[in-house]
Amino acid sequence: MHLAPTMGAKMTFSIEQAMAAYFDNSGGGGVWYGGTGVSGGPVTGNPTGGSGTGSSYPPPGGAASSTPDEGAPEGELSNDLSPAYNPDHIDIYVLAPKLIDDSFIDRAGFWSFLTPYTDQLHHTLYGDLYNCPHIAIDPLSGYETYGEHFADGHVHELPLGAVDNNGDGYADDSPDQYPGNTTGNSTDVVISFSFRAYLGTESDDLLSGSGWLSGGAGNDSLTGGAESDMLSGGDGNDILVGGAGADHLNGGAGFDIAAYENATSGVSVSLIDGTELSGDRLLSIEGLSGSSYNDQLLGDSADNMLLGNGGNDLLDGGDGADVLHGGEGDDTLVGGNGDDRLIAGIGNNILRGGAGADALDGTGGWGVADYHTAQTAVTVNLDGSGNSGDEAAGDTFVNVNGVQGSVFADTLNGNANANWILADSGNDTVDGGAGNDTVYGGDGDDMLVGGAGDDYLIAGIGNNVLRGGAGADKLDGTGGWGIADYHTAQTAVTVNLDNSGSVGDEAAGDTFVNVHGVQGSVFSDTLNGNVNANWILADSGNDTVNGGAGDDTVYGGDGDDQLVGGAGNDHLVGGIGNNVLEGGAGADILDGTGGWGVADYRNSDAVTLRLDGSGSSGGQAAGDVFINVNGAFGSAFGDSISGNANANWIIACDGNDTVLGGAGNDSLWGAEANDSLNGGADDDLLLGGAGSDVLTGGSGRDLFVFDAALGNGNVDRITDFNAADDTIQLDRGIFSAFGATVKFSFGQVASGGTAEIICNGGDLYYDADGLGGGLAVKFATVTNPYALTAADFLLI
Repeated sequence: MHLAPTMGAKMTFSIEQAMAAYFDNSGGGGVWYGGTGVSGGPVTGNPTGGSGTGSSYPPPGGAASSTPDEGAPEGELSNDLSPAYNPDHIDIYVLAPKLIDDSFIDRAGFWSFLTPYTDQLHHTLYGDLYNCPHIAIDPLSGYETYGEHFADGHVHELPLGAVDNNGDGYADDSPDQYPGNTTGNSTDVVISFSFRAYLGTESDDLLSGSGWLSGGAGNDSLTGGAESDMLSGGDGNDILVGGAGADHLNGGAGFDIAAYENATSGVSVSLIDGTELSGDRLLSIEGLSGSSYNDQLLGDSADNMLLGNGGNDLLDGGDGADVLHGGEGDDTLVGGNGDDRLIAGIGNNILRGGAGADALDGTGGWGVADYHTAQTAVTVNLDGSGNSGDEAAGDTFVNVNGVQGSVFADTLNGNANANWILADSGNDTVDGGAGNDTVYGGDGDDMLVGGAGDDYLIAGIGNNVLRGGAGADKLDGTGGWGIADYHTAQTAVTVNLDNSGSVGDEAAGDTFVNVHGVQGSVFSDTLNGNVNANWILADSGNDTVNGGAGDDTVYGGDGDDQLVGGAGNDHLVGGIGNNVLEGGAGADILDGTGGWGVADYRNSDAVTLRLDGSGSSGGQAAGDVFINVNGAFGSAFGDSISGNANANWIIACDGNDTVLGGAGNDSLWGAEANDSLNGGADDDLLLGGAGSDVLTGGSGRDLFVFDAALGNGNVDRITDFNAADDTIQLDRGIFSAFGATVKFSFGQVASGGTAEIICNGGDLYYDADGLGGGLAVKFATVTNPYALTAADFLLI
C-alpha cells in the first residue's frame, strides 16, 4: 500500500500463518517484521504476534512444513513521516505461506494460500470500502497473482498460489528476488499493497492520476488512472471519472456524477447497490454519465440525473424526480416513480415516464411516449391538450411525436406533426391528427383515424376500423380485419378494394393492403370489394355496392341501394329504402329487412324463384334464401317466379315467363316475350308488356295495364275479367287520341267521329279516329266481355 505522507493513515492487519512482512518506501529505507530487512525507513510497526511492541516475528524455519507455524504477526502499521520526508509512496509486502497438499499434479502441483485479513484507514476517502489495486504483485518466477478489494471491518479469504519448479516439493524462489528474502527454498507468497493520494483544495479542483483523489470542497473534477483508484468528491457538485480498473467513487456531499465517457465498451451501472459490472463501487453518487456505447444506467430512490451519451442506452431513473437525457443513439428512458423529465436526444427514443407527472421531451431526435406498463387505460393527447389515466396523468410533451398505449382500452391522439402511434392491446381509439401519420392498432378491436395528411394505418389483430381521412392514405388490414371507413366524407366516394382506383373526397388516392371491408359516406357512393370475403356498409345515400368474389356481407343502410354479392355465398341486407339485391353466383341470403328488397336475377340464366322460401333453383338462384324479400327481377330467359303472402313486386323481364303473385296486393310485369301473369288473391296489378301475354287477375280488384306499342303481335288475353271489380288501364302515351275520357262501344266498327274502344266478340280494338276503314288495332282479348262499359277503362 502506498501511504502518502500527508495522510496520517495506518493499517491494522492480522495475517494467518504469515512468514514475514516487509515495509518499504521510495525513499530507500525499509524494515522487515518477522524477517530480515534494512532498517532506517520512516515506517514504524507494532506487531504483536509473539514478542510485543517493536519485536520481530521470525518465519517458521527455512523450509516448508506440513504443519506450518500457526503464529502470525498482528498489529498496526503507521505512516509517521514528517513533512520533510516526502516519498512518493510506501510499499508493504506480506509473505504468507500455507501448505496444502495438491493431489492433482503430484509433487509438481500448486500450493494454495488462504489469507484472511482486515484493514482500516483513519483519514480515508471511503468509510467502509477501499481498493488495494496491486495484490500478489509477485516477483517470484511462476507464482500466481490475484486481485482483491479490501473492505473496512471485514475478513477476506485471499487465495494465492505458487509453483514447484525443481520438484523438491516447495515453491521456488531465490534470495535476490525481493528485499529481505534469504531463504533458498520456502513456500512464500508476496502480497503488495500500493496507494497514492492527490488532495484537492477548498476551490474547484481538477485532479487526475492513479491512487486516491480527494477533491475537498468546491465543484471538483476527478479522473483516475489505469489502476484501481479511490475518488472522493467531498463537498460540492463533483464529477468523478474512475477510468480503467475497479474504482471506488464516493461523491460525498452535493450532487455528484460518476462519468464513463472514456469507457472503451458499454457499461452497466446501478446506483441502487452502488455497483458497476466491471468492478467499480459507488457511494453518494446522484448522477451517471454513460459511454459512447450501449449502456445500462440505473438510478435509485433519490433525484438522479442520467446521461446516456452515445450508443443505444437503457436509462432507468427509479424513484425520485429524475432527469434523463438519452444523448445520441436509440435510447430507452424510464422515469420510474416521481415527476421526471425525460429528454430524448438524437436518435429514435422511447420515453417511459412511469408514475407521476412527467415532462417528456423529444427535442433533437424522435421521441415516443410509452405507456405500455400502465395498469389502467390512458388518454394521451400529443398536442398538449391534456393527458389522464394512470401513468399518463399530468404528463406534458415537448416535440414528442409518437406514443405507445397500454394493454387496456386507450384513447391516443396525435398532433399536427407526423406521428407514430401504437395502440398496443385493448380496444383503442386512435386519431393521428394532421400530418403524415403511421398508426398501428396492435391487439384488440380498434378505431384508427389518420386525420389530415397521407397516413399509414395498420389494423393489427382484431376487428379494426381504418379511417384515413383527408389525403392519399394507405390502409393495411394485415394481422386482423380492417374496414376502410368513409362515413365522414363530405361528398360521395368511389372505393375499389382491389386497388383499381378510388376517388372522391377522403377516398381520393387511397390504397389498400389486406383490407376487406368498407363503410361508405352519407352520399351516393360506389363501393366495390375484392376477391376476398368482404364486409361492406353503404351507409346513407343511394349507393351501388358490389362485393366481388368471395363470401361477402353487404349492408345497404339508408337510401335506395343496388347491392350485388358477386361470386361466392353472399349475405345482402337491403336496409331502409327500396333496395335491389343481386346475389350473383353462389348460395346467397337476400334480406330485405328494414325496407323493400327486390331479388335481382337479370344477369342470370333461367331461374325458378319462390319468394316464400319453398326453394329456388336454376342459374344464380340455386341455393338462394329470401328474408323479407317481396320483389324479384327475372332473367332474360323463361323463368318461373312466385311470390309470397305479402304484396309482391315482380318483373319477369325477357323470356316466356310464368309469374304467380300469390296472396297480397301484387304488381306483376311481363316485360318482353309471351308471359303468363297470375295475380292470385287480393288486389293485383298485371302488366303484360310486349308480346302476347296471358293475364289472370285472380280474386280481388285487379288492374290490367296496357302500355306496350300497338301491333306487332302485342295482344294480351285477360282470362278472368270481372267488370264489377277489375279495371283496364290504358297508357295515354299509346292511346293518345282520347281526350279526358274513353269512348267505348260494342260492334265491328266505331260509331264514328272520335277515338273509340270497340269490343267485337271479346276482342278489344283501338280506333284512333273512330272512322273505321280498317284502322282499328287489336290490343286485347277479354273473356266475359259483355258486362264491359266505358267505366271499366282508365286512361293514365
